[in-house]
Amino acid sequence: MEVASSVIRQGASWIAEANEGLEHWMEKKGFGTIDDFRGKLNASDPENADRLMRTQFIRHFSEVH
Repeated sequence: MEVASSVIRQGASWIAEANEGLEHWMEKKGFGTIDDFRGKLNASDPENADRLMRTQFIRHFSEVH
């Protein structure tokens, strides 16, 4: 929903900007592909479940969306 709203508000060129931002973030975090971080916040993975719950808590109770 947020992606669609951004494209509607800013035009299709926003997609290239979003992709560049994602690439920069991935490089900074040491990820080579999206598969490298896919599912990292999976609730069924006990090792990462606490991070997911914290992320959901912050998202629900803050302005971060």
